[in-house]
Amino acid sequence: MKNKGHIINNDNVLGDIDLIQGIVDAAPGMLYVIELQNMQMVYANEKVLSLFGKTLEELSQMGVKLFDKFVFHEDRERFDAHISDLLSSEPGDVKELTFRLLNAAGRPTWVRTRRTIYKTDDHGKPTHVISLSQDVSREMELMELKAQLEEEKRLLKEEKQLEIFRAILSTQEEERQRISESLHNGLGQLLYGVKLNLSTLNIQLAAANPESFLDTKQYTSQLLDEGIKETRRISHQLMPTVLNDFGIRAAIEDVCHKMEAKIMFSFDFEGLALLKPKYLELAVYRTVQELVLNIGKHAKATHAKITLKVKPHLIYINVCDNGIGFDINKNGYKGIGLRSIRDKISLLKGFMKVSSRAGRTEIDINIPISTK
Repeated sequence: MKNKGHIINNDNVLGDIDLIQGIVDAAPGMLYVIELQNMQMVYANEKVLSLFGKTLEELSQMGVKLFDKFVFHEDRERFDAHISDLLSSEPGDVKELTFRLLNAAGRPTWVRTRRTIYKTDDHGKPTHVISLSQDVSREMELMELKAQLEEEKRLLKEEKQLEIFRAILSTQEEERQRISESLHNGLGQLLYGVKLNLSTLNIQLAAANPESFLDTKQYTSQLLDEGIKETRRISHQLMPTVLNDFGIRAAIEDVCHKMEAKIMFSFDFEGLALLKPKYLELAVYRTVQELVLNIGKHAKATHAKITLKVKPHLIYINVCDNGIGFDINKNGYKGIGLRSIRDKISLLKGFMKVSSRAGRTEIDINIPISTK
């Protein structure tokens, strides 16, 4: 038979109510018993009396008003539902509730309470409920602090995403501006020249001055040739045909080849067949293209090296040059376009490191390749 606990039959111990009281008072938490007919507290240990700042007699005389006074108003509905659930439960069931009680100073104290039916009458109707409560105020404060930190983290993440979104919009706007200027100042001017020349090419000019007619016709033809080349150039900016037709190695070498009059480029490629899917290949190409253009615009370099190595789970990009360098702490190096590149890399869950001094600037980029 399972031992339910007992007191050794000793004259100094048997019936020693003070000992039992001492054991109860030493127990962790607040222990109390409620008689249900009059809703009176008929037993409470010292921790309960200390919380409310009252004697057991004072608490007992309050009856049901005890709960009206000490259960925090926002938790009262849950508290009443908890009691109803307890009274309709099977014998031996233990019900738990975390709620707030008002202490002697009127301040809310979080408690986690476990209750069970302590006594029943001859008909099995509950007459007494015993409750054991633990002060969990510190735990709830930590939970609230954790929730606040998680909310702050969420807001910071949203702000970061918004910042990246702004950078993308800014980059797109710059690209549109560049295309608009190319169309207006390049192709638009060529087409306007063609229009003006075509307006003079007529039968009267051919008859009166055949040589001038032929010169104008030839010049118009040259303008149209230039217009076709300009159209191809703009189209290439929008979607690099070299990338689609010959792959990323040829596309990167093509970008660098256009700048070889000023800068000598060297290359180190590895595992390019692993660079998939297509959007990732295009993102890598645009990143390298932007870095190469930055070198041409700002670095005053004579040599640069492009390293692109692709492994099953990682893309590694390294671009270095022997130019004049720059202060990486000045204005977040916005002026040389690296911030927009960093934001694009962030969207790909990658990481970019920049180091620069006179005679050497180096940019390392790592981009994970998702296997999902």
